[in-house]
Amino acid sequence: MSIHPPNSCPYLKKQIPFRTCVDTRVANSLNYFCECYSIALMLVRDSHSRVDDAHHNFFPSGLIFNRTLTMYSEDITLRPGRRIAGEFGPLLVLSCRVCLEEKPIKPLSCCKKAVCEECLRRYLSSQVQLGQADIKCPITECSEHLDETTVLYNLPHDDIIKYKYFLELSRIDSSTKPCPQCKHFTTFRRRGHIPTPAKLENKYKIQCPSCQFVWCFKCHSPWHEGVNCKEYKKGDKLLRHWANEIEHGQRNAQKCPKCKIHIQRTEGCDHMTCSQCNTNFCYRCGERYRQLRFFGDHTSNLSIFGCKYRYLPERPHLRRLVRGSVCAGKLLITPLILVLGLALGAVAVVVGLFVFPIYCLCKKQRKRSRTGMPW
Repeated sequence: MSIHPPNSCPYLKKQIPFRTCVDTRVANSLNYFCECYSIALMLVRDSHSRVDDAHHNFFPSGLIFNRTLTMYSEDITLRPGRRIAGEFGPLLVLSCRVCLEEKPIKPLSCCKKAVCEECLRRYLSSQVQLGQADIKCPITECSEHLDETTVLYNLPHDDIIKYKYFLELSRIDSSTKPCPQCKHFTTFRRRGHIPTPAKLENKYKIQCPSCQFVWCFKCHSPWHEGVNCKEYKKGDKLLRHWANEIEHGQRNAQKCPKCKIHIQRTEGCDHMTCSQCNTNFCYRCGERYRQLRFFGDHTSNLSIFGCKYRYLPERPHLRRLVRGSVCAGKLLITPLILVLGLALGAVAVVVGLFVFPIYCLCKKQRKRSRTGMPW
């Protein structure tokens, strides 16, 4: 079987111009294309329409590909890749280095390797969950880091927020720290003049402009008036250990769920009110007091807002099951009660429209009969 050179193929020269059908990158392999095209014409000669379809499928926009000729043109068309218009430039049909599937892929900018969007998205999400800001390329032989644009484009919305936080945290220096309560970043600026002893003691005192929380910039802890950072850290460790100890059937102290200060109960019930932030919480479990009409409050045994020590404290799974079932039952019964109430109200209105006129007529007739009686 002879192979035609590019300019000697009679059918190709007659039907399809060479400059418009073949990409310049594969011009050197045109002799193979001519032979493959001749084989295709032999296979579809019995139907002229099939020849036309094969002709259009064989030369789509200057790139040669046909399922019948895959075994002949695979080395030429699949390895370099077919060009597909993408949102951020041309995409190539390449084999993903992770899942090994052939997909329209834009190669990575660092190493030009092919990784599909799905695999790249999973890899980036896992790295963000680990708190990584400088994410390395998923290709093991590449030691570069992915650029910020690529990471942000392939991350979901929730992971984008986390990634930006970790990225900002990695870029800041020692003069910028996040608030211990709301994570708002604050920059500590040193002044050139020599401070007085009083100012030297309070120079690390920071009040967060976002949540108004007062904290120490040096040790990144709540503000400790009159106590240096080393003593506070040591005392805070001892305080936490002492607060968790059980004496006389209760904890020595409980932490406020909002401002995190420790409160000790000397007498009274479990309902505590923080003197610093006015938060109502339970001394036994440390949770905030919540209540909702028809669904109970923190003191209810079968309410989802109830204290975990009030009902089945040793069987948490059964407690959640019972309370969840009661809550679901109330959610299902409440609409039925509302519908029943509306139905009864409508019936009462309809009955009233008929009964009230009759009652008025009877009352008027009785009044007339009384006035017409002889005395």
